Amino acid sequence: MAALVLTGMTARAQFGGFDIGDAIKGAEGGSKLAKGIAGISLEEELSVGGSLAVEIATRKGGILKDPALTRRVAVIGKALTLYCTRPDLNFTFAILDNPEINAFSCPGGYVFVTKGLVTSCKSDHELAGVLAHEIAHITRRHALKLIAGKEMFKGAMQIGAVAGAGTDYARFDDLIGQVGETILDKGLPKSEEYDADREGTLLVYQTGFPPRTLRDYLAALGKKDAPDVFSTHPRIADRVERLDEEIDKMVKGD
Repeated sequence: MAALVLTGMTARAQFGGFDIGDAIKGAEGGSKLAKGIAGISLEEELSVGGSLAVEIATRKGGILKDPALTRRVAVIGKALTLYCTRPDLNFTFAILDNPEINAFSCPGGYVFVTKGLVTSCKSDHELAGVLAHEIAHITRRHALKLIAGKEMFKGAMQIGAVAGAGTDYARFDDLIGQVGETILDKGLPKSEEYDADREGTLLVYQTGFPPRTLRDYLAALGKKDAPDVFSTHPRIADRVERLDEEIDKMVKGD
C-alpha cells in the first residue's frame, strides 16, 4: 500500500487517472513540517489520505470511467471547495463503480461517491449536498481524529515518511487497513456524521445552493427504506430531523 502512495504511478495506471501521486508531491516544501491536528503534518495527512483513497477504490469497485459523469461531479465539488474552510487543499473527486448509494472521504481532500449515488440524485443541488457533507468530513478532520487515536500512528508515520525515510511500512499498512475498515464497514461516530451534515449544509448555502438540498435528498431516500443506502451512516430519519433544526437556525441567521 505504501509503495502506491510513494510513486503515484501505479495508482494512476490502476484507477484511470485518479492522481494520488501529484497530491502527495504538493505537500513537499515549506508546508512539510506544518503541524495539524494531534501533531499530524500536512505531509502525513496526504500520505495517509492517499493510501486510504487507494484502499477505498480497490474495495469498492474501482474508479468509474465515465468522463461526462466524472466532470459533473468534479465541477460541482470544486465549486464547493472554493467556499470551504480549507480551500488550499488539492481536492480530488471520483466516482466508484459501485451500485450502492454511499459516499466516502479521505484526509487530504479525496472525495468518492458511488455510481449508485450519482444516478440517484435528481439534480445537481442534491449531488452538491452529498459532496458538501464529504468535504466537511475533510475540513473538520474527522478521519484524522480517528487516525491520531490509533496507538500505532506514532511509529508508523514520521516526518519524512513520504520520502521513505524511517517509515515502518508494516505498521503503516496495518494503520491504513484499520482505518479503512472503520470508514468502509463501520463508519465514523454519529456525532461526526451529524457535524458533517450541519457543516455541509452551511457550505452549500454559502456556495449559493438551496440550504435544504441534502435534507431533501436524504428524506427522499428514507422513503425507499433500502438496506444499502448510506449503510455506514446514522438513521436517515434522525439526520433529517436534526437538519430541519439546523436549517431553521441558518436561514434565520441565528
